[in-house]
Amino acid sequence: MKLIYTLFIDCNANNEALFCGYKTSKDLLDSLLLSSTLSGKHFNGCELYCNSRGLLLIEQDGRKFPFTNIFTILDDLESWLFKDNWAYSKILTYSKQQSPFIHLDCDAILVDGLPVDLLNKKFIFQQEELLSLFSFGYYNAVFKEAKRFNILPEEINYLPVCAMNMGIFGCLQKDYLKIVQQYSAVVLKYLQQQQKEKYDTLYFKKEQSMFFEQLFIVNILLDNGLKKDIDFDTILNEKGKNKYLPAYRYSHFVRGIKRNETVTHAIRKELILLGFGK
Repeated sequence: MKLIYTLFIDCNANNEALFCGYKTSKDLLDSLLLSSTLSGKHFNGCELYCNSRGLLLIEQDGRKFPFTNIFTILDDLESWLFKDNWAYSKILTYSKQQSPFIHLDCDAILVDGLPVDLLNKKFIFQQEELLSLFSFGYYNAVFKEAKRFNILPEEINYLPVCAMNMGIFGCLQKDYLKIVQQYSAVVLKYLQQQQKEKYDTLYFKKEQSMFFEQLFIVNILLDNGLKKDIDFDTILNEKGKNKYLPAYRYSHFVRGIKRNETVTHAIRKELILLGFGK
């Protein structure tokens, strides 16, 4: 099974989103280099899917990233993808796969590979996000707004009960890649139905990527008859605790953590230990 990453550098994004939430391109590339170096050794191949801007950053960096292949397939998104819909670049990457895969965010590190219990599933995710929690209550609000604006695809047919964090996402059986294709098509339909005049009117703009990436997939899996915990599962529990420690370590530098100088300094120290400069 192969490991894949997505690197979409959007010149239209604001400063925080420009480098996938990191303060600088150097911080972003340090994280990607550490993740791909540590995580890639557990897989048969490590690939990067990017746009030309992302490839240029890699080339200018000068360090040797462990990618067996780099595909520049995301350039077209720059011409039409609204900045708050950045997660579609990842979903498009998922849909291009013709064999089972694990996708890691650039700020996620799978240190020890995957537990056997998860390898036997059809799909895996980082963790379940319970929508009853106050911090994720906006899923229902975004759902209702999309329905009110008549942009919600007919395939998304129930009020959300849970969403899946996609810091790690995997389709582990070839027969189920067709569901990934369906997922990508439904998300694209949603983005196309927004159109600029409707997008500009939306109140929940910043939440769009989490909404369509992390909630749509659950709806589609359930509609295809798959069952949570049996057919798809997570490496962390809903509170973010690792279910497989100490044997399998997984880290994800979410939100403001990746902008913390203590964290970025620690990443650089790890890279030095691995032989990547001073």
